[in-house]
Amino acid sequence: MTLPPIDQLAFSVSDTSDHVGGGHCTALPGSSLDDERVALVDQYFRALSTLVETAAALDDPSALSRPILFTAHHLCEVSLKAAILSRVAAAPKLHFLPELWTAAVDAGCFAHLPPEELSWGFDFATNLGAISGDGTPGRYVDGIVDGGTLDSQWCCLNISAIHAAAMEFASLCVSEVTGGQVTSQA
Repeated sequence: MTLPPIDQLAFSVSDTSDHVGGGHCTALPGSSLDDERVALVDQYFRALSTLVETAAALDDPSALSRPILFTAHHLCEVSLKAAILSRVAAAPKLHFLPELWTAAVDAGCFAHLPPEELSWGFDFATNLGAISGDGTPGRYVDGIVDGGTLDSQWCCLNISAIHAAAMEFASLCVSEVTGGQVTSQA
């Protein structure tokens, strides 16, 4: 068996070689930390959309259900933390979406939202957190959700609904960082 080389997985910033394999840049575009955080959220916008589109084209769309669920959760987590960090120096180091939503509200985010949108944000964070086990089934091979496996709790996922709601939720969060503008290409 010929094993792929591991000395070319990544290249140090001090490496002046040709960077074999195209070199996908790790730098996030932007002139500020907030710009870079929005760029990171945009990468997860794109990743989620790519997974959903790829799943739709497969013979078995369920083949990507857990990566889609994890990526939707992670998109929402990263976007909430970007919103929080646009207001305060540190974001909670946790994965629980409802707690992150509350931390964002406590930091002054979403103050302009009408009550029904504010409620929707918390309800979505709570529901996605419950469905995704706060990312556990995608993060750990034996992830447990409320005392059981994901499939012992939920029969099927509505990937289109999760995708649409996660994108809207993340857009709300990004608008807190950008002053109302959503910059995603996804």
